[in-house]
Amino acid sequence: MEIVPKTLAENAGFDAIDKAIELKNKHETNKNAGLNAYTGEIADMLKLGVVEPLRVRFRHFIGN
Repeated sequence: MEIVPKTLAENAGFDAIDKAIELKNKHETNKNAGLNAYTGEIADMLKLGVVEPLRVRFRHFIGN
């Protein structure tokens, strides 16, 4: 599951390894943490309004 944040960080011009480590550390206290590609900060994605709909996640697992 680390490939998405690493790819996002790299494509946004940030060091992918550093951001992955920051994100992993932040996830210990906040499961909604994610990379803000505009600022490079690890932020609460729920507070920023960035959410993954359950329907998308469900389809990913069932393969449709």
